[in-house]
Order: sequence, then structure tokens, then C-alpha cells
Amino acid sequence: MDAKQITQEAFTNLENYDTDFEFVKALHNKALASSGNDFSSERLLSQAHMLRAHTMLEADELLVSVPRRTCMMVISKTADEDTINKFIYLHNHTWKDDSYGNAPITNALFVVKEGSIVGHIPL
Repeated sequence: MDAKQITQEAFTNLENYDTDFEFVKALHNKALASSGNDFSSERLLSQAHMLRAHTMLEADELLVSVPRRTCMMVISKTADEDTINKFIYLHNHTWKDDSYGNAPITNALFVVKEGSIVGHIPL
């Protein structure tokens, strides 16, 4: 296979990998988590998965945290300031916490619109 075919197969496999979202009670159900599975964080690249987050949060734009492997949290970009601050606190805590041995990914939030990454915010 050439590079294009390999990339297509990888994205197809990612779309077919089943992970789900749950509301985060600590953030008053204004955020979602999709964590604990091998490819939870990589599902950021799944448009269908991220569209589900848009629907669940009733949000046009999302902030997505993937600080470490197997960890993803999502919040509406227009959530109230207190909730966003708590969301960022949880991101930073997870970024610094190596107690589970999950490899770090990025200390930034991704901005997602229409299920696709449109930018990022370094933290």
C-alpha cells in the first residue's frame, strides 16, 4: 500500500473503533469525557465522534482536551467562565499526572467546529 492508502485505512479503522461519551458530573454535566480506552484520545480525529459531542453539548464550537493517551474531555467553547476554568484545571492536572503511565499528548486545547479541528490554544 502507498502512504495515501495507509492513511485512509487508519482513518477508517479509527471511525470503526467504538468509544462513547459520558457527561462529567464534576462539571455539572456541561462537559463530556471519552476516556479509558486505547484510542479514546485519537478519536479527536473522528469527525463522526466529534459531531456526536456537538450534539450532546448542543454546541457549535468545542474545546477538546487530550492531555494523555486514553484521555479526552470536551466542553462547549461558550460554556460559562467558571466551568471552563475547572475544565482547564482538570486538563492541567491530567497533563501533569503520570500515575497511570499514559504517554503525554499535548498541553493545549483543540478547537473543533463541525466535527473537525480548526485550531488550538496552547496552555
